[in-house]
Amino acid sequence: MTPREFWQSSDDETLKRVAVGADTTYDNLKQICLYGGACSARLAKRLVQSSGSVMTLEEILFREEPGSAADSRDRH
Repeated sequence: MTPREFWQSSDDETLKRVAVGADTTYDNLKQICLYGGACSARLAKRLVQSSGSVMTLEEILFREEPGSAADSRDRH
């Protein structure tokens, strides 16, 4: 599941629990999930663990933005 999908499908209690479990803030988690905020590999690993592997390392670190060149290639 992508970080954006995780954010959109989770309630505030879950999001706060994942943020605390990953040793980050709710606001930083929001930046990562919704706005492509910077995320170190260490934090990404903690987010995977804290989310119960719902989010994956690849989806956190290697997001493709809608409309990007890779995104358009995938549709052809």
